[in-house]
Amino acid sequence: IMPELRPKTYAMEEGALKHDALKHSRSVWRGLPAGKYRWNVMLRSERLHATGLADLIIETDEGLVPVDFKDSAKASAHFKMQVTTYGVMLAEMTGKPVPRGFVYLLPLRRAEEVRFSKATQRKIEKAFEEMMTSILTERMPEPPRSAAPCVACEFRRFCGDRF
Repeated sequence: IMPELRPKTYAMEEGALKHDALKHSRSVWRGLPAGKYRWNVMLRSERLHATGLADLIIETDEGLVPVDFKDSAKASAHFKMQVTTYGVMLAEMTGKPVPRGFVYLLPLRRAEEVRFSKATQRKIEKAFEEMMTSILTERMPEPPRSAAPCVACEFRRFCGDRF
């Protein structure tokens, strides 16, 4: 539906700078499991027809652990869904176990664990099915009930739902 245009917001640019600084900071390790750290890992799912860029993947004895860094004091449901989606894509790509992930809250310097449940994975699959239906039928999805998600959205100039 949308052209392959990915506008960057101020928050996205600031986040990229903070991510880069994190690679050289020992404070990041607090609250995250030990293992081999791989930064900026491109993920792809043929089943979901999706791609993503994980900020960090940790290879541990229990499996792979995706981590997403957020400049927020709260790990919202949306953030948890994003890291769970990364887990689904990572498991599909590698065939390795991906039992959990983390949302790392930059202002608090704290990692919040996200356990991957079957119910959340089904919710993700349903959301991607709905997105694919929108694409195939060339219909825009319903606008959000509130303008709150639109405030920091990089596509708000295009959709016209709230602004």
